[in-house]
Amino acid sequence: MYEDEIRKSILHDIKHKVFMKKHDTKDLDTSADRDASRMSRYKRAYEDMTAEFLSMSFIFEREISEHARKEYEKYCIKEYINSNDVTEILYEKLLNDKIVGLFNEVTTMPYTSLKYHTLLVCVLHYNYKLGRDFQNLFLHCNTEKPKDKYTIIFQYRNFWFSINNDPSGAKIGAPIPHFGNTIGRLNDIQLPEFIIDNLRRIRSWSIGLQYLEDILVFINEKEV
Repeated sequence: MYEDEIRKSILHDIKHKVFMKKHDTKDLDTSADRDASRMSRYKRAYEDMTAEFLSMSFIFEREISEHARKEYEKYCIKEYINSNDVTEILYEKLLNDKIVGLFNEVTTMPYTSLKYHTLLVCVLHYNYKLGRDFQNLFLHCNTEKPKDKYTIIFQYRNFWFSINNDPSGAKIGAPIPHFGNTIGRLNDIQLPEFIIDNLRRIRSWSIGLQYLEDILVFINEKEV
């Protein structure tokens, strides 16, 4: 359901931020992009929203050359813009993509993540198309993959975050869409305590989710 809308959600900001092109605000007929921006930007939104690579994440130093940037642009064209993948595969690819996470969501806000901003847009837009309201959406921590794949906002190995209208989770808009506060209202998160403590300190959703990906990759690489 809504495969075309999910595809539009994915391409909407990838085209805009990776290639520094002004996007068409009419691409999506819901407030998903605006609401996702409010969740990702920990202060007032800026007009200058052209993309730049992260020079550093919380965990890894990333020195990106101009040559590498051009190669990453080619990657985005091949894997997303000109992809013939069905929407389900394209969405799964984005959930596991490491390259799109190298782009800032906003130039003036280091560590904001284009990858997780785009996933927020997709998940919100999908929920809105199903008739759900922002103030009645909830974050869930899952140890089994959710059946409704377009509600998944994060996945790493056997760990998933999803957003839907099931009130058993933590309300994402109460009292404000603060990532750390929302995490603090979830029970039984299967993560090391120091990671949960750090997540509770992060206001921006895209920063928090990118940090979580970075730290889990770092921990698991050290264990190999």
